[in-house]
Amino acid sequence: MSPRSRGGRTCWENIVTCCVPCNSAKADRTPAEAGLRLRATPVKPRFLPTIQIKGMSGANIPEQWRPYWTAALET
Repeated sequence: MSPRSRGGRTCWENIVTCCVPCNSAKADRTPAEAGLRLRATPVKPRFLPTIQIKGMSGANIPEQWRPYWTAALET
């Protein structure tokens, strides 16, 4: 799949967690294009946990978080 910056979907198959140095090295390329590989094959989650951060309502979300806070995971 393509990175989100190149029109890739926001779905479990296309988004993985990584450290800042690896994310910076990958940039807007696929892992293969960047010469990186995943430690494990992604597995579809059985549920999507809801994360609640105490004291974080829509009114006091930091501005730099807003693009990520409201983005929904595609199915």
